Formats: sequence, C-alpha cells, structure tokens
Amino acid sequence: MLDTSTPKVFVYDTELTSNVQAALEHSSHTPDVVIAVGDGEPLSVPGATAIRYRDLPADRVSLPPLHRTVWDETTRLYTSGTPVCQRACRSTA
Repeated sequence: MLDTSTPKVFVYDTELTSNVQAALEHSSHTPDVVIAVGDGEPLSVPGATAIRYRDLPADRVSLPPLHRTVWDETTRLYTSGTPVCQRACRSTA
C-alpha cells in the first residue's frame, strides 16, 4: 500500500505498531508525516516527522475553504478486489 499510493501522511493505531513498523521497513516509500493514534509509543521513522494525533495543532491553523462534492476522494480504502471479482463474475455468467 505504501509503495503504490505513496502517501504524504500515514495515520495508524498504536495497537498495530509492530505491523506498521514492519510495513514501513519493507516499503521503499517513507511518508513525510507519521501520525500515531492511541496511548502506545509512536514509531520513530527515519526521514519522517512522527507526531501523536492528540498533539496535532488543529486549533492553531486556518483550514482552506472546502469545494468538495460527494464524488471527491477523501479516503483511499484498499480492499481484496471484491468489486473486480463481481464485475468479472457477471461478465462470464
């Protein structure tokens, strides 16, 4: 996922720290910012800024005006390819 989507920011739950650490070690891409959500220790990622979610300065920044519709991508969700299988199954039936 990290190599194909090359995110600038990566947010993870600290309960999954060992899995996230392994994913980052195996990836050739390093996000610019890694955000830890939860009470566990945040990862130290060489080449990235690591910060806790609760420490984000949300009250000190001005957000840009939003010009989004329901068709704009806000979150990329990776699945096992079920929609592709459904289309392929329909075309062969």
